[in-house]
Amino acid sequence: MIGRPITLALVVALVSIVFLPAAYAANRIDLRCDKTRLSVADLLRCEQVLTIEDEDAIGSMVQPSFQGFKLVDTQTSTQQMTQIINFKVSHQRTQTTVYLLQPAGPGVFTVGPASFEERGRLVQSKAFEVTVVDVEAAQNAAAFGDDALSAPLSELESDAPELFVRLIPERQETYIGEQIAATLYIYSQANVGVNRWAPVAQPVFPGFAADRLDLPENAKAQTGVIGRRSYQIEALDRYLLTAQEIGEHQIPPYRAKFLAGAGGFFGGRWVSRNSAPLKLVVKPLPEEGRPPGFDSSRVGEFQLQARVDRRQTEVGQPVELTIELKATKDPSRVTLPRFADIPGVRVFPPSEKTETYQQGTRLMGRRTAEYLIVPSQTGRFTIPPLTFDYFDTRQGRYQTARTEPFAVVVTAAGAAHGGIAESAAAEKQTLEAVEGALKPIRPTASLENRRQRFFGSTVFLALFWGPLAVLLLTRLVDLGRFALPRVFGGRRQALQRRLRRLAGDLDRRAAAPDATFLSDLKIYLYTALEAAYEESFVGLTYDELDRRLADRGVEDARRRELIALLEQCDFARYAPDGMAEAAKDIRVRARRWAGEGRP
Repeated sequence: MIGRPITLALVVALVSIVFLPAAYAANRIDLRCDKTRLSVADLLRCEQVLTIEDEDAIGSMVQPSFQGFKLVDTQTSTQQMTQIINFKVSHQRTQTTVYLLQPAGPGVFTVGPASFEERGRLVQSKAFEVTVVDVEAAQNAAAFGDDALSAPLSELESDAPELFVRLIPERQETYIGEQIAATLYIYSQANVGVNRWAPVAQPVFPGFAADRLDLPENAKAQTGVIGRRSYQIEALDRYLLTAQEIGEHQIPPYRAKFLAGAGGFFGGRWVSRNSAPLKLVVKPLPEEGRPPGFDSSRVGEFQLQARVDRRQTEVGQPVELTIELKATKDPSRVTLPRFADIPGVRVFPPSEKTETYQQGTRLMGRRTAEYLIVPSQTGRFTIPPLTFDYFDTRQGRYQTARTEPFAVVVTAAGAAHGGIAESAAAEKQTLEAVEGALKPIRPTASLENRRQRFFGSTVFLALFWGPLAVLLLTRLVDLGRFALPRVFGGRRQALQRRLRRLAGDLDRRAAAPDATFLSDLKIYLYTALEAAYEESFVGLTYDELDRRLADRGVEDARRRELIALLEQCDFARYAPDGMAEAAKDIRVRARRWAGEGRP
């Protein structure tokens, strides 16, 4: 009787998954900027990403506010994606707009948020707080942490601004025993193609123990703007530094060589670059609250656990105690706690095992010690709790981790026990040496119910999977009859709906065009082309676009008019005084040329 409702529930759950409609459309907007601190001489690069899955739901849009900044340039690109989820066809469009902003002066300003209305609710991106300082203050700021990625060029870097390297530690000050990561970054401009690189010499970090870390696989280079120069910034090497000596330490430059690609700025030859020297400060641990005889290796975050395999044993039969320490650093460099002698028992030396792995910019792991405790007399003994004192760098104070005590009852050897499992456990155990440690051989026993269960039988499988197979076959037939035609026919309809929406949006904004008006007008023209020829022309040069349209049979006059419209959109953005009149004229001509998606 119990199996029937469970079977029915499983069938209903799987059927609901088969017939589950496509996920609700999720329109969203994101905004991110390449830096949170810059000088007045730098440019801020912000990227707005609009993801649209239901275009009909989107109402009016509001671009991000740029308080304290002047908009220098915008660039917009669009990507399309079609996917099938649960036999439902869905389309997704991603529109990326890049804003280049020039600070008006020093201060703390807020960029964003960008927003749009969706069926009566407001969808917003997050806002960014950006600090703008004068050039002198930015140059004097210490180059540590995330802000160092976008710091102004130093005197050394200014000598070769096309290609340079920076060694950036997470922070300048650290406690003895604490760990910080230091990453080497390469900065290259577009006219410099770097094919290979190699360190000239092994980097040294006086006062620190250094472990080389793996960089993330398939990590993409990021784009940054420094002093109105655009750079590709990529991590090349990374070390985890563990502070071992208190005081100030001068870190020598990281020396590396690079092979710049043939035909590039350097003509395909090896060039050498050095990072700037750094000063790192190692602080002693606080005296307040410091336990007597504190071990400086216990700096970080730790978890201590202990367990025993049994609470009752016989004279001469071992109890296994396992101590496990989890650490946010290499556990092999941390000492485990030891417990005091226990009267009436013998404690054998532990068998220890260490596991270390990298997580982000840290080495983490666990250290395990297994003790065999053999009682020599009947009665009761207690394994005392273990304590582990450590300095928590996150909270900035000393902490103590404790395990619980374990009380163990010891009976005479060969005492009678009832039940199959207890009789098996009472059999004689033999100790064997395994890698210098003692391990018990313990027999186990269990009762098995050999009665055949309904679940897993042939009848159950036939009843369970048979209806689902019929339902799945029905859905495949529906897909062939309805879904596939929509894949091929719905694309043009979606583009035409989008084209009408773009046209309506441009009409509403034509009276007072903003900085993105002409970019959206170009999107309108490219969408009209895609709707007409079911092919995306985004990313082509104007010459390539002209040849592609000629292959499609478009007349010369219409091709020249289209190229002229696109070029006028580009030129008008750099003539803000006459942009309003030019935008209106271009809009009228673009609408006439496109003919609402039927050029």
